[in-house]
Amino acid sequence: YDIRNETVLLHSVRAFATNKDGTKSTPVQFLFDNGSQHTYVINNLKSNLNLGLTLSPTRPRRCI
Repeated sequence: YDIRNETVLLHSVRAFATNKDGTKSTPVQFLFDNGSQHTYVINNLKSNLNLGLTLSPTRPRRCI
């Protein structure tokens, strides 16, 4: 068994991410990985939408 020859398909969706007050938005593509234990947001998106980093004990979030 060689895992390098396996294909992994992830659900994805294109949408618009909007800041909290609704004054800025940008197109994004979300990837859904049901096996993931973390949520990642690109620093560029965080900066462009002036998003704060919210930590949750059940779903940690990280900026990359």
